[in-house]
Amino acid sequence: MAAALVLHKTVNRELFLEPSISGEMFFIAAKLYPFLDELREKKLHTPTAFAHVEQLIKSSKGGLERLKQIQERQARLRKPAQSAAAS
Repeated sequence: MAAALVLHKTVNRELFLEPSISGEMFFIAAKLYPFLDELREKKLHTPTAFAHVEQLIKSSKGGLERLKQIQERQARLRKPAQSAAAS
């Protein structure tokens, strides 16, 4: 919902995109992004699920780069847990 408020100019875009404010949105989006099409089509049966978040990230300067950085950080954090589970 917060992304929709930004897109409709109810909330200031620059303020919202400060990492301390939008960090949670980017963190969740980074986890869901690889599975977004499947979620929309097969699980949620809602083609517009997370559309505002996706639109805001894609339309923001540096948004996709920030998303990629968070995905890489998440992957690094998963490695020790995966190694521990394998042993």
